[in-house]
Amino acid sequence: MGIDHITRRQALANAACLAATLAVTLTAGPARAQSPRSFAVVSEMARDIRVITYQPAVGTMLGNNAANRIPVAQGLLDKFVLNNSRAVLSKEAPGSRVFLVSPLDTDLFENMQSLAEGSRISIPADVAEAFKSQGSTHLILFSRHRAETSIRFKDGRGGTGNLEGLGFYIDRTMTVSSEADRQTGRGFIAPFLYARATLVDLATGLVLRTVEIQDAQAIANVSGDAQSVDAWDALSPNDKVRVLLQLLEQEVGKSLKLLLAPA
Repeated sequence: MGIDHITRRQALANAACLAATLAVTLTAGPARAQSPRSFAVVSEMARDIRVITYQPAVGTMLGNNAANRIPVAQGLLDKFVLNNSRAVLSKEAPGSRVFLVSPLDTDLFENMQSLAEGSRISIPADVAEAFKSQGSTHLILFSRHRAETSIRFKDGRGGTGNLEGLGFYIDRTMTVSSEADRQTGRGFIAPFLYARATLVDLATGLVLRTVEIQDAQAIANVSGDAQSVDAWDALSPNDKVRVLLQLLEQEVGKSLKLLLAPA
């Protein structure tokens, strides 16, 4: 798995030591029935912010996009995902116990790209032991997912190449317009999240349900003098953070509701 066994064991042990803080019993009052399930929640989809820049490619349909990654210190965005998951589970699975596993600097699980409902996931022995020590019956895993770029515009979809994880797609060449004020400019920035939410029965490793998350929406570069403002700067640094957090919160809520919906 490309991760040192001792390092991973220590990290999981540290997570278990924090169980008093991270594992909570969620109740909805005496009138609500209690769920027997206990969830371990892992997020591996927001370790870095990916910046994909469109570059025209000659003589190929595959595209030649430039890709860069901006590391996220201390797993802050994955921690945001975990905390949002806990809030959603308090409503969708009242009475369940939730164990949030602190983000690591590498993936615990491999071969997530082709995972399907009814298949089985391989859980490393030390990871399974950590889940067992918390009494977890189910795993909720948020992982990155790679798929063809499909960015929403007001009149359709577009984009080239593939997207994976969390980030921004940049096009500095397209002529764009704002529907609100009919201003025109050049280029756009599109926040995206391409990920997967998976529900696993920890007793058997069986994948009970999986939900693909694919969301990307273009924001036209029409603010101010758009001819001189780079598309990357169409959003301020604070606005970039805000739109990513909104995207994560929105998709975590939607995917968890689908994972836990009655069959």
